[in-house]
Amino acid sequence: MKALRLLPHALFLLGLLVLAQNSLTAQDAWIRLLPTPTLAAYLTLSNPTDKPIRVLGVSTPIALKAEFHETKTMSGTDHGGHGETTMAPLREVIVPAGGRLEFKPGGKHIMLLGVKRTLRAGEQVPLVFALEGNKSLTVQAVVKAP
Repeated sequence: MKALRLLPHALFLLGLLVLAQNSLTAQDAWIRLLPTPTLAAYLTLSNPTDKPIRVLGVSTPIALKAEFHETKTMSGTDHGGHGETTMAPLREVIVPAGGRLEFKPGGKHIMLLGVKRTLRAGEQVPLVFALEGNKSLTVQAVVKAP
């Protein structure tokens, strides 16, 4: 009888464990420290589920605004013999089912616009990702000097 009364609690805890294992995770989050009010953040998002996860936006308390951006090198050449590099904002990003999405220098990254205060190397800054389904993921990004 006592075991039957504990069964609903055990099932609830098991459900939380499964939910935690089937959600978006982040690795190696960092922010490049520069003496400007605009900084860039990088990390890798991993999706262990069998469905893509839409990430609708990102925010942080240390900046007025945070946006997904992508740097691209256009084909053709400029006067130096290289392709033209452009950067454009992205409305959202999708982490593929069973896959990863890497934010890195020269590719997709997070722009922190209007940083409110001077950051210090080694400091941890929260990045809050808004996910589809009214969910969120908070990640601590380490500030690193170049």
